[in-house]
Amino acid sequence: MSQLEAVACSELRQFLPVFSSGRTAWQVAPSRAPFGNDDFAFCAGGGIMSHPGGPSAGVAALRQATDAARRNIAIGEFATCHGELKAALETFERQEIQLWRPRRVHGEGYSDRHERTISCL
Repeated sequence: MSQLEAVACSELRQFLPVFSSGRTAWQVAPSRAPFGNDDFAFCAGGGIMSHPGGPSAGVAALRQATDAARRNIAIGEFATCHGELKAALETFERQEIQLWRPRRVHGEGYSDRHERTISCL
């Protein structure tokens, strides 16, 4: 391994992205999109507890939204055959999500943040 490769490897940081605060079925696919996988935490207390069918229906709606995202099916189309998801989409407001990434400052670690907005489709 060259010195440059060793430095590059030492700069790698492992992390688990976390999405929280106001998460509902609307935000599952846009949260998943930047990573192309399900390696993130999706904290959706309100999206579960405030579902009109109760918490179990809230969990089912999020699972259905995840299934739609994995299959690359539009969430509205998927909801036509999935009652819990349909109820969630009718209940919760469609919102944009904000992604924050750390920014290196003068090679001295990470500070500040800059945002990237992803519209929920």
